[in-house]
Amino acid sequence: MASTHFTSLRSEQHKAKKSAKANRYNVVMSAMVELGLKMMRHKSTLDAAKFLTAAGVPIRVITRVLLRPDLRRNLKRRHFA
Repeated sequence: MASTHFTSLRSEQHKAKKSAKANRYNVVMSAMVELGLKMMRHKSTLDAAKFLTAAGVPIRVITRVLLRPDLRRNLKRRHFA
């Protein structure tokens, strides 16, 4: 019984670490997207797309936020509401 409890605890710890890592990644990606949107406003959509690609933002995210910034997901609202 103790080993089952230990295995379950390890599994929960692993899930928590994985979730924390995903949250950090989302926060970093959100910051990169914000910079890309500013770049788009001040330079060009092409410059913003190049920047976001170099930053490792997935192409489907780049396409969505640069072509339809009004549909951008609100990370703060989703995590703090």
